[in-house]
Amino acid sequence: MLGPVLLLGALELGLRLAGFGYPTQFFLQTRLNDRPVWIENSRFGWRFFPRRLARAPRPVVLPVDKAAGTCRIFVFGESAAMGDPEPAYGLPHVLATMLRGVFPGKPFEVANVAMTAINSNVLLPIARECVPRQGDVWVIYMGNNEVVGPFGAGTVFSAHVRSRALLQASLALKTTRVGQWLTDLASGLGRRESLPPTWEGMEMFLQQQVPQDDPRLAAVYDHFEQNLRDMLAAARRGGVKVIVSTVVSNLRDCAPFGSRHRPDLSAFDLSAWDQQYQNGHRLVDRGDFAAARGALEQAERIDP
Repeated sequence: MLGPVLLLGALELGLRLAGFGYPTQFFLQTRLNDRPVWIENSRFGWRFFPRRLARAPRPVVLPVDKAAGTCRIFVFGESAAMGDPEPAYGLPHVLATMLRGVFPGKPFEVANVAMTAINSNVLLPIARECVPRQGDVWVIYMGNNEVVGPFGAGTVFSAHVRSRALLQASLALKTTRVGQWLTDLASGLGRRESLPPTWEGMEMFLQQQVPQDDPRLAAVYDHFEQNLRDMLAAARRGGVKVIVSTVVSNLRDCAPFGSRHRPDLSAFDLSAWDQQYQNGHRLVDRGDFAAARGALEQAERIDP
């Protein structure tokens, strides 16, 4: 048993000495203006995405030694929390601006540790890294990518993984250079041709829609719950106050990603549904909202 362990250790050391691989932690330490600071790791996403589709964190600069009296806030989430497509108008920046306006003279540091296209499987390791970073408050606004994000039921980035233990083991393996080398070998032999050539936003998932009765969603819900519980437990261990918010949905600017008719819908009922649906939209455009509601409710009765 000792032989394979020594062999793997020697291989790991050799790969590191050869400069192979990449750092996997979210924060990297460097110096800025002769003081130690934490900055974002631009390659953090490589552990969770194919490299040509990997997303990167927003720029972060945090003093390693937090100044006395400073309130340090970490904002966790996906594109909605990050502020995609323009982070200058996103939650972290708006929050920082509001706090400085309400509490002039009080120093605040609001770190945007949200990323586009990730989900709770990625946010949990970020949260664990934030525990020793002297945060006072965590704001968790996550949940909009659980299905399409890494390892989800509708993802294009990897296979769907039902077992959370297997998922976490695979992520732990990728923190080693041996694991990264094996991942590179597998990607060269695997599903590279099925990946989009470049980042295409939500269009990449049009052929991966997941209906609400899909049995794979049970694992998605379980992973989200367990990841959130682990994030809250990590915050408690670090003495951090936490604000948790559900994400908005079913609004004009945050509509459901897609929809489909029930499989047994007849051609006659489909035609009737479409007639009521189109009529409802015409009435909305005319401003006759009461009549529009009636037409759309008729469509809902045919096929909700």
